[in-house]
Amino acid sequence: RPRAAALAGRLLDGMAADGPPADLVARFATPFPYAAVCGMLGVPSGDLGLLLPWASALMSAGHHPEDEVAAAHEGMRGYFAEQVASRRALSGGDLLTALVHGSDLTDEEIAVFGAGLLMAGGETTSAFLGACVLDLASRPGLAARLRADPSLIPSAVEEYLRWVWFAGTGGHPHVALAGAELAGTAIARGQVVVPLTDAANRDPAAFRDADRFDPARSPNPHLGFGHGRHMCLGAHHARVQLQTALAALLRRFDDLALAVDPAHLAWRDRMFLRGVWQLPLTWSGGPDSDR
Repeated sequence: RPRAAALAGRLLDGMAADGPPADLVARFATPFPYAAVCGMLGVPSGDLGLLLPWASALMSAGHHPEDEVAAAHEGMRGYFAEQVASRRALSGGDLLTALVHGSDLTDEEIAVFGAGLLMAGGETTSAFLGACVLDLASRPGLAARLRADPSLIPSAVEEYLRWVWFAGTGGHPHVALAGAELAGTAIARGQVVVPLTDAANRDPAAFRDADRFDPARSPNPHLGFGHGRHMCLGAHHARVQLQTALAALLRRFDDLALAVDPAHLAWRDRMFLRGVWQLPLTWSGGPDSDR
């Protein structure tokens, strides 16, 4: 957490120095989670200029041409194969080195794992953080409340995990291997079932005032990270990143607001994750602006 806070501070210092307006996606929501994952993997964050276009193409659901996706796959695989090979002669405290010297995984498996972790830990948090700040910029009262009482930020993050819909392609289809009955609904063998966690997160039977955003909601049994054996492996890491990012942003800047008409925002289309390509923001100086 201290390293995440220091990283967030450096990025926001750069935004503050250049002044408003600024694109939060390019200046903070993307580099913050990706640089954090790079640090965990032991991958130079200076390589993000190479890695980010590949990651975007690999998260495409039709937005990028097939040949571009294929080239990104080869590029990402080759990059992480080189990273893993270099660890054979190195010692260090990063995750790739630990896997190379302390697991039974093959080099190819470790390379695939590293690439997957980079995208899973970077792209998801980036898209979600942008969506949270977009919502927060439309709720100045909420921003003021969280700024005045930062102890609410962890529960506000949990509420955003319930509230924000950022899966661009819906739920993952499941095929029933046998006939079953679920909540009074008959499911035949071979039938395809698509669970919609976003609908479940607004279920009035599970959440009081389900269509109201409550930053202090408790309990909050949302499915933002999935459930059971499909629970997100990086849930704890993502929570730390989101809590740290929102706390730093609110502490650094007052009066966060969109710098453009919301109707002019460009949304990520035909991508696995929903969000905006750019998020132009304006602000005034915050409590930390004269550090």
